[in-house]
Amino acid sequence: MRDARRRRFRREPDLNPELVQRVEKDLLNIMSGGTVDNILLWFRLGWLFYCLIKQLFNIKILIFMLKNYFKKLKESRPKRNLYAAFHFIFKIAVAI
Repeated sequence: MRDARRRRFRREPDLNPELVQRVEKDLLNIMSGGTVDNILLWFRLGWLFYCLIKQLFNIKILIFMLKNYFKKLKESRPKRNLYAAFHFIFKIAVAI
């Protein structure tokens, strides 16, 4: 009972006020669900991911279009087979 006053009203621990303020701020941010900095970071990452997917999709479409173009170009060329070559040579030989 004699030292009850000392136990009840003990002095505050020596803490750095900046550290206390920073911890309070961090706790409030955690309890509120995050900070604006975190939201902006996730938004930026999402935007970069969206742009990357968009570019990859555009490249995929471009490759598909080029493949079809070269395929049609190849099909539109006359077939150069042995029969056509002999036929052409025969026409020239008859004309001479």
